[in-house]
Amino acid sequence: MLLKNGSKGKNVKKLQGGLKALSSAHSQPAWNLVPDGGFGKKSEAAVKAFQAWAGLGSDGKAGTNTIKRYNDELIKLPGHEIYVIDTSNKPSLDAMATRTVKADKWRGSGLSSWAGLRSDCADSLDRIKKHVNDHGGVLTSAGGMRKMKKKSRDPKKNKIGSAQSTTSFHTLRSAIDLAVPHGLTNVAKNPFIVIRDPDRPRGWLVYAKVVNESAPLAHEVAEVTLEACYVKGWKKTKLMTKSWTGKAFLLTQVFRDEGWEPISGRKSFFRGGSAIGSEWWHFSYLKPFEVGTTYGDALRDIYGDKATQYLFWPKVKNRRYNGRGSWSR
Repeated sequence: MLLKNGSKGKNVKKLQGGLKALSSAHSQPAWNLVPDGGFGKKSEAAVKAFQAWAGLGSDGKAGTNTIKRYNDELIKLPGHEIYVIDTSNKPSLDAMATRTVKADKWRGSGLSSWAGLRSDCADSLDRIKKHVNDHGGVLTSAGGMRKMKKKSRDPKKNKIGSAQSTTSFHTLRSAIDLAVPHGLTNVAKNPFIVIRDPDRPRGWLVYAKVVNESAPLAHEVAEVTLEACYVKGWKKTKLMTKSWTGKAFLLTQVFRDEGWEPISGRKSFFRGGSAIGSEWWHFSYLKPFEVGTTYGDALRDIYGDKATQYLFWPKVKNRRYNGRGSWSR
């Protein structure tokens, strides 16, 4: 681990908070930092001052030796263990403790579950599914976790599909897909209605139809008229709309209330490309990820040191979570 000028995230915030605590204990005002999670010039100067005090090389970068000494000093301060920085690269408990969530089937189609989700993600999805079922809807599956793709001796295997991402939340066990055939196809028979999101140029809003009238329908359910989207064709598509009226509730909001977000469709789809690029079915669970966290650290939470075996590791390890559902270069 190396924290330096430009680093961001939870470990930087810990370092700043810990140096602030140590500054009081050792009467070292130069270490007194505001824990904002951004490693800038002030943090660099504070680390240099700490290194000089500790008899270490003073370069302003918190590497293995600096963090070890920093941790050792913090342990001597009762009640400040929360600032200790874990350098073990062990997988986190929530990420390791994966679980399967059962899904609904619709007229015999869809998978039976979402497998391999991190435990906090699975807990949230359980609540969402119960909410949907209690409101007369169904929640169907096209899968959850995607295994980390490792480099192969066969060059033909060292790639992913054009509709997949090198920084997917599926690989982080924090995303699900609804059953692909259940939206954007047969408006009359599908359990989901998909409409354009007026607030996002390539975004969708997904409504869940009330397919179980015996459910105790709550206030979110209403008789609505929607401009439902559907596609003609599959590899080459034309996006069409037709009016649909019936009882439904906004499924996208149910997900958002639990900390999930949909993703936008690919530009290629809106130019008439493959329907797989529409991505209407994808929801990512964003709560576990702090702004500034790198994709490399997120992978390490799951795979530990084996994360470096990820096929796209050199390309994505330093991409940072931007707080809006994607990883910025």
